[in-house]
Amino acid sequence: MGEAMVRLFTSQGAAVIIADWNEKEAARLTDELTSSGLQAVAIKVDVSKDADVHSLIQETVRRFGQVDILVNNAAVILPKFLEDVEEEEWDRLLNINVKSVYLTVKHALPYLRKTRGSIVNMSSLNGLIGQKMNPVYAATKGGVVPLTKALASSIAKLT
Repeated sequence: MGEAMVRLFTSQGAAVIIADWNEKEAARLTDELTSSGLQAVAIKVDVSKDADVHSLIQETVRRFGQVDILVNNAAVILPKFLEDVEEEEWDRLLNINVKSVYLTVKHALPYLRKTRGSIVNMSSLNGLIGQKMNPVYAATKGGVVPLTKALASSIAKLT
């Protein structure tokens, strides 16, 4: 989904930062897009780390001067029964699937306010109805839904 979104945004003339832990795949897509004359930059980042996310937003502003759209699409899945989930696995999913949304919004929001930009937080149907043998993923995606609603009611301009 992330690659499809990047392709769509760049095809419409947007300059895109591909923020990914997978440096090789991000570079592959960036090279392909830039060789076609489109604007894309790959940045290796751990979206569950405050310092990485802060640097990501600062580098975005340094390169492009502003932030117009933030798309939170990072996610990991863990198909296990709850009783088989280790605490470290629980923490990893929460950090990548939910904490990353908090961190990216926190650091991008001052710039998004300037441009009256948009935030897109990707969730999942699993976050609304759950899925057999996937309770941790469902819990994290479920957390993204009310977080997004609370953000919308807190920061969206009422007209």
